[in-house]
Amino acid sequence: MKIVEKIIAKSVDGLNSPTPSIVFLGDSVTEGCMRGWIDSEAVYHNQLKKIFEVLFPNTVVDMINAGIGGTSAAFAVDRLERDVISCHPDLCVVAFGLNDLGEDEEALNRFTGSLRTIFTTLQQHNIEVIFMTENMMNDEIIEAAIEPQYREYADVTCERQNNGLMDHFVDEAKKVAEACFVPVCDCYGKWKKLRENGVRTSRLLINGINHPNEEMHKLFAYSLVETMMEN
Repeated sequence: MKIVEKIIAKSVDGLNSPTPSIVFLGDSVTEGCMRGWIDSEAVYHNQLKKIFEVLFPNTVVDMINAGIGGTSAAFAVDRLERDVISCHPDLCVVAFGLNDLGEDEEALNRFTGSLRTIFTTLQQHNIEVIFMTENMMNDEIIEAAIEPQYREYADVTCERQNNGLMDHFVDEAKKVAEACFVPVCDCYGKWKKLRENGVRTSRLLINGINHPNEEMHKLFAYSLVETMMEN
């Protein structure tokens, strides 16, 4: 990807090469929400920044957090100009899905249509795009991790994870990305593989519902490096 070329150029000639920049457009996971607080240290894009500092010493990469908790891809369309395009980034990582689920076809069409608009609009502005699938939601109820006020919501997310709704939305989103020639960083697929190999993935959610713990944010970061260097 061009973003890697720009990072390399900055590492070789920091004085004359422009500083590469990446915007992360997403929901509460991208914002860095853990259990009622924002952890700007543990969030995956800060972990990505640390990886680049190891791989390309003395290289600066601007990481712009455009994650807003509780939001969907449809809402992101309305803030695309303000939160992404106006920043003139080299790359935008788009991560939605957790707040986009719905039981009817209209919800799915709204999600996939919004993603298509985001992808094509960014491409028209010569901004590289990666679509990053998010983590699994809880597939079991772990009472100790769930705050009482969110207990009923945990039942909803658990059902949507176990009845295949989340799988379906992710699969359809990946099809849209591929149709738009947008690389997919399939972190959801990696979470699924963990579960297939006996990992109780719900225990990796700090709120017991949908927020990965600090350590699992590193999976996003390493997966993004992999995607950038393979495309």
